[in-house]
Amino acid sequence: MKKKMTCILALALAFLLLAACSGAGQDAPTSAPTAAPATAKPTDGGSAPATTEPAQTPAETGPKHVELLRIGTTSANDTFNLTTQGGAFGVMNYNSFVAGLLWERDEFGKPQPGAIKSYSISEDNRSITIVLPEDLYWHDGLQVTSDDIIFTFEYSRDVLLSSKLQDIVLTREGDYQATITFPEGQSAFAYVNGQTTWQKIYPKHIWENVDNNKEYTGEDRVIGCGPYRFVSVDEDAQLATYEAVDYYWKGEILVDKVTVKTYASQEAEIMALRNNEIDAIYNYSGPIAATLFATVEGDPNCDLGVSPDPGNYMIMFGYNEAPTNDYAFREAVTLALNYDLFGQTIYGQYYSIPTKGVIPSPNMGYDSSLPQMKYDPEAAKAVLEQAGYVDRDGDGFREDPDGQPLDVLITPQNNKARAELLTRIAAVIGDNLAKVGVKTTLDEESLTSREAWSARSENGGTYQIYIGYCTAGIASYIGAPMYIVNYTETGWWGTWQDPDFMTAYNNVRASSSFEEYEDSMHRLQQVIAEQLPAVSFAFGTSSFPYRTDKIEGWINFPGWGVINPKTWYTARAK
Repeated sequence: MKKKMTCILALALAFLLLAACSGAGQDAPTSAPTAAPATAKPTDGGSAPATTEPAQTPAETGPKHVELLRIGTTSANDTFNLTTQGGAFGVMNYNSFVAGLLWERDEFGKPQPGAIKSYSISEDNRSITIVLPEDLYWHDGLQVTSDDIIFTFEYSRDVLLSSKLQDIVLTREGDYQATITFPEGQSAFAYVNGQTTWQKIYPKHIWENVDNNKEYTGEDRVIGCGPYRFVSVDEDAQLATYEAVDYYWKGEILVDKVTVKTYASQEAEIMALRNNEIDAIYNYSGPIAATLFATVEGDPNCDLGVSPDPGNYMIMFGYNEAPTNDYAFREAVTLALNYDLFGQTIYGQYYSIPTKGVIPSPNMGYDSSLPQMKYDPEAAKAVLEQAGYVDRDGDGFREDPDGQPLDVLITPQNNKARAELLTRIAAVIGDNLAKVGVKTTLDEESLTSREAWSARSENGGTYQIYIGYCTAGIASYIGAPMYIVNYTETGWWGTWQDPDFMTAYNNVRASSSFEEYEDSMHRLQQVIAEQLPAVSFAFGTSSFPYRTDKIEGWINFPGWGVINPKTWYTARAK
């Protein structure tokens, strides 16, 4: 185990050194839009002139541009709409791509200004003041102004129905500055931290008369203010093409052109990478499976792209059903789980034993003082015996304390991309619990039917042992606790409302600084360790492979990969 822990620490150190050295919604209509016009830098402070300046060319002594960056993904090239998150276009925009984000997350997990010049939070933690650069333009040539910022929040509130924005006050403060003020009791800091990566700026002149954003089919639905503009899509080949704008206020864009190619599987992605058909793999919340590592390792032109994973696979115990609403039973389950076996099943050799706090080590507020989980099936048997879970009929399986048959349902998350892994995890859980005399049944209906899964988890909360996954994106601002808590506003499927946990959870959501956030996250983990509403299977790594023979300057974001908001400015040709 020391060897595995050393491996994780070494990976984290390597990531920091690399960084230091380097410069869901419903799908929208699927018809492909035409290219957005090239963007020029206006000379009069208004709309862009009809003619464009020549594209930037690097100085002879400057970095060498990447003429074409080829990205592979398993997300379909079927949805092209700035206001949705659907398809490859939607998830690529998490990287400040075509869309201009208000805030983007850096490689250390902290929010930074995205397309905006700066932002500030008021002393009372209720207001955010956003300042725009005076040379930021939509891809159709019009200037981005404070009117677009005001409209972005109005549209998010009134059309996209963001519950966090219902009672805000918006103030225009000149052409390039606006302030959003939240009602008393809400946290501006928490809003920024929670909306980083997701909140795009919307062009008022395009969307102001569109009430049904998901059904809008106008060619201008792909217009953004990010460093790249949409050019074309070949729907048959599942290949989308993008070009860097001629001028972008944040600095020299080193990647001139990007293609995003959809593949049917991770195996196909890796084959394309090794065959030099793509340069890097990007799947939001979809790292390469550990079973495929061997297909990349040993290739001198490819890097496995391993980094510490902020996300995690975990068990969530159902508090609405017996026996998982019994602390003694939950404790016994955590003692019966073979964490080494789970680590190998999910992450191969790149994992460490999790702590009782559930939240993995790369996250802000991780509490390293909490004890690691312990595999001790004999202790699990003793706990069950003492709590009255005994085998009364001699069939090898325990009955509940009332003498009734005990058959615990294992419900995996309904996720087509992870179905195979979730099934393997469920099998290991079943085997581990059988060894301590607990009978289990796989909830195959929830695994294969979205409707059945929703009825048991989202709408009913009637699961017992639920296998879930916290994505790297969610982990960056609230993490696993959001899935555990029974909290209507979040819209997730937790069943736990312990008062101490709710207090700590709400304190995280009301934080006014990173210090307050980390203190509250510490308390959250301590309560989880005490009450065991959930347990991580392992703390592991993410793998997003990339080629190293033609491009350098990659920055590997933990749990995210080398395709991220910094790629466009740091990747350079060798």
